[in-house]
Amino acid sequence: MNKPYKKIGLIGCGRWGKFILRDLIKIGCNIVVLAFSERTANTAKDEGANKVVTNYLALFEEQCDGFVIASPTNTHLQVIKELLVTGKPIFTEKPLSNNVSETKSLLGQTSDYPLYVMDKWKYHNGILKLAELINSGKYGKVTQLTLRRTQWRSPHQDVDPVWILIPHDISIAQLLLGETPKALYATGNRVDEDFIHSLHALLQVDRSKVIIEVSGDSVCVERSVHVVCEHASFHLANAYTDSIQMMDKTNKFGDKSTNIQFNVNMPLYDELNTFVNYLNDPQVPVQSSFSHGYETIELIEQLRNMVGK
Repeated sequence: MNKPYKKIGLIGCGRWGKFILRDLIKIGCNIVVLAFSERTANTAKDEGANKVVTNYLALFEEQCDGFVIASPTNTHLQVIKELLVTGKPIFTEKPLSNNVSETKSLLGQTSDYPLYVMDKWKYHNGILKLAELINSGKYGKVTQLTLRRTQWRSPHQDVDPVWILIPHDISIAQLLLGETPKALYATGNRVDEDFIHSLHALLQVDRSKVIIEVSGDSVCVERSVHVVCEHASFHLANAYTDSIQMMDKTNKFGDKSTNIQFNVNMPLYDELNTFVNYLNDPQVPVQSSFSHGYETIELIEQLRNMVGK
């Protein structure tokens, strides 16, 4: 379906942006990078960008077919505002922004605008396999979803680890349960008014409880998903495993779990490929619209406000 040589404007080419550039080149796109520093401009050139520009006017002169935003979180909203004048589709790294009130004011103006959020876990084959198992109806309804995403600190300097980590888990809950969970309770390690190192949250979708733990205080790196259904439980151990562990109602204490295999994929590549396919054919579905992205950051703000000092 994908036709190569779409021209993509990539805004930012730092630690993560260089991987986006790599995958867009693999897909076959012509990439114009808007770099905000000499360091990122050099990275873009070294990684194979077709052209590097340093301001929006030069970027717009390139007549790009669409844009991918890989700038720091606290700049997402301003970059989106700059790009809206083009009328071209936008794919922005998560989270949509870290400013809920300003994003809400923009939402009304752009409810139908082709702006999407890069929730890569919605393209992860392990998560898609879990969704398939849940939606089969064979194992009953989901009663509890537990998501853990822990590590030591964060390479991002503009926002705290909660803003970086929890959007992934909210997006997984959205995909597996069909909607954005509602916040019930949250606690965490608040360093100051604007900085939270870790957060533990209890949420709910209908009768399904959702437990999320994210942390930049953990010695252990963990990326796990545990789904409890009425008749079985499933566990995805990490981002790179090739199987889901399952125990069903016939298993007894001490039994070995069943492994459900799936093909390991690279979700960053797959989400970018989907966006490029969408540029060629607007009927191609892209996950996480602007409104979905707004629901995510609105929920994050609610959870953050629940965390005491």
